[in-house]
Parts: sequence; C-alpha cells; structure tokens
Amino acid sequence: HSSEFGPPHAQEGYASAKSGMIGLTHSQGQALAGRARVNVILPGWIDTEGDGGYVPSEEDHAWHAAGRVGRPEDVADLVEFLADGERSGFVTCQEFVVDGGVSKRMCYP
Repeated sequence: HSSEFGPPHAQEGYASAKSGMIGLTHSQGQALAGRARVNVILPGWIDTEGDGGYVPSEEDHAWHAAGRVGRPEDVADLVEFLADGERSGFVTCQEFVVDGGVSKRMCYP
C-alpha cells in the first residue's frame, strides 16, 4: 500500500480478511445447518514466539483488559471447547474474539 492512500499503519487487507471470515462463517453455518457447526475464532495479539526472543513489555500487557498478551493456549482452549460436541453442540454461526479485550477499547496507539 502507498502512503498516499492512507496512513502507513493502514490494514485494509487484514480487516478485509477478518470480515470475510465472519461472512463465510455465517453463510457456511446456514448452508451446512444440521450437518456441521461452523464458527470462527478471531485472535488478537497472541505471543507465539516461545523462544524468549521477544518478550512483551509491561506496556504491551497493560494494553489488554485481561492484563496480559495472549498465549497460544488461550486459543487452543477455545478450539478444544468448540470441537467437543457435548459441550458446544448448540454453538454455531458464531464469532469468537480472543484478544484480551483490546477490540473493545475506544482508542488505539
């Protein structure tokens, strides 16, 4: 993208892809009703480094309402729940935001 079309931090592609996933979830959930449950997990900042190469700062953690940056197991626990039809059999056509509350902030850096 070019700065003449927006700020250098513009994320049109990222936003479009997430929106597309939500739309696909809704339409596939209806098309496959009774045969499959369709949900989407929309993770925020998940620290996947694991090698200690990058260590989130206190400010990074404080930015999240949960008080910390996400961990892979935060997403994995939700996947495990959704994959278990006994526990989540009535859950379909839904969006699950796993971002520690960041998307509910009214301002961004």
